[in-house]
Amino acid sequence: MDTWLNSTLTAIEGQQWWLVASSIVVAATWAFRALVARRAGPLAWFATDRGGVLAAAIVTIAGGFAHATAAGQAPDRAFVITSLEVFLGAVGQYATIRRLLAPRPAAPAQLELRLERTDKEPQP
Repeated sequence: MDTWLNSTLTAIEGQQWWLVASSIVVAATWAFRALVARRAGPLAWFATDRGGVLAAAIVTIAGGFAHATAAGQAPDRAFVITSLEVFLGAVGQYATIRRLLAPRPAAPAQLELRLERTDKEPQP
């Protein structure tokens, strides 16, 4: 967590705003999933991996529209490209943080199945 905060502060100091926006999307998506989606009901699907990606996309698009509206701009191609950058950055950050803080257990060794031909006549 400390590394994530340090990289976010470095992005702010270097004026890499899409990285900062990605960090905000990660925090907002985590909060949404922790506070809302974990409850039973129609929003519980957002607690799944696929739901989390969709939640990040919704947060990114909503944040982009809010920012564009506040700046008095109409969404254009640059808006779409920047939103995509923020979304991909957020998903990458979230996956990295999740794998570092809560790695999944290693997959069990797979069993090898060997089949032998049985079309030969058994000998008495």
